[in-house]
Amino acid sequence: MCGICGFYDPDNKLPEKAALLQKMNAAQKHRGPDDEGVYLDGPVGLGHVRLSILDLSSAGHQPMHYGDRYTVVFNGEIYNFIELREELAKAGYIFRTNCDTEVLLAAYDHWGEACQTRFNGFWAFAVYDKQTGDLFLSRDRYGVKPLYYSELPGYLLFASEIKTLLTDRRVKRIANDAAIFDYLVNGFVDCTEETFFDGVYRLEAGCCMRLNPEGEKQIRRYYELPYRESLVEPVGCTMIREFRRLFEQSIALRLRADVPVGSCLSGGLDSSAIVCESNRQLRAMGGGDGQQTFSSCYAGDPNDERKFMDSVIGKTGVNAHFTYPTGDTLYEDLEHLIYTQDEPFVSTSMYAGYCVMRLAHENGAKVLLDGQGADEILCGYRKARVYYIKRAPARGEALRPGVKGAARLSAVHAQGKERLPARRSEYDPPVSGQDQQYGYPPPLSGGQLRQKDAARQLSGERPLPAQRL
Repeated sequence: MCGICGFYDPDNKLPEKAALLQKMNAAQKHRGPDDEGVYLDGPVGLGHVRLSILDLSSAGHQPMHYGDRYTVVFNGEIYNFIELREELAKAGYIFRTNCDTEVLLAAYDHWGEACQTRFNGFWAFAVYDKQTGDLFLSRDRYGVKPLYYSELPGYLLFASEIKTLLTDRRVKRIANDAAIFDYLVNGFVDCTEETFFDGVYRLEAGCCMRLNPEGEKQIRRYYELPYRESLVEPVGCTMIREFRRLFEQSIALRLRADVPVGSCLSGGLDSSAIVCESNRQLRAMGGGDGQQTFSSCYAGDPNDERKFMDSVIGKTGVNAHFTYPTGDTLYEDLEHLIYTQDEPFVSTSMYAGYCVMRLAHENGAKVLLDGQGADEILCGYRKARVYYIKRAPARGEALRPGVKGAARLSAVHAQGKERLPARRSEYDPPVSGQDQQYGYPPPLSGGQLRQKDAARQLSGERPLPAQRL
């Protein structure tokens, strides 16, 4: 990862601009230890710290300029930059580096804001147009790369991390009560433009922002995931083959790097599939022997998935590394974990990821492939079965007796000892706005929850676990 930061100050309200940029870069130096740079011109200041992945030479230094007009700071990777570079070369563009940043600038010059729809990758970038005086900021379709901003009288700050914004002492350190309420009552994080800091916002996924010298700010959504009630076609061999093709293609694109690419390995189907497919492709290219994996294990825990990791490791012959988080190590690392995250998170799984990333850093790995989102796109969560069954009548499908039983029993715990009810209780916060439609009860307020707990205790029942509030 890299780190970007900067400001837009059309009214020249910001004092000590160069010093502020240096402080902002220093606050996120951990994101880019290989290089750094700043740029000042008129109303704009741009800062960048670099983690070198493509074209490790000084040619990839940022802020990067394009002609006499554009300057960019960019965090992320455009996976299809080779294909875009070939297309742009046919249109007359000349390239002097082998990095995707130069392709991004040429694409912006050629297609304008529409370049976002041509990028296959993840990114947060800011482009300054010296000719118009505009500053354009963009965040990738699904918000993988972070981008925060704060507006103050006469100017706007932006950065990859909230702590970077706070280097300007004029940014208030006041808690956002609405965000705290959503977190404590509903378990919501990162679901709106608001953060836990009042006056600090995130540019939402799939959105871009344009600032101009007249002081106008325009935010628009350039991408929204299309929603469909049902599959385009019945699941069959054709769809399975297409899924596999897309999966293999996505791995191939993400293996484009001038440094070794490792993988996280949890033992689940998603990360295991990624490790095996990336290993197959690396060996086909004459590599693979030095492929590294990084895993979090829990010795003695019945839910530990080390045996599944070992199965993948044995098949691929990867160089495996393990970390063993405990309650004691969490206590020791808690202060730095909070500093790293900037905002509260919903479970200690975040700490497991923290330990895995630290392990990767200790072993010199800069790029990791990870399995995230498979349960969402393949309906792996138990609630997906409930939705499917609830909507069967609307699809004109009759439920077989066995399926009706599945509607009453959503799933069984991994150990097979405890059955879980398919119908959620009144204690469970809603997963989406469709919950009411599917007959789930509305969430209770904090006071109602406490009353319910008191009643359960008086009747001898076990009180509600705190983490479910």
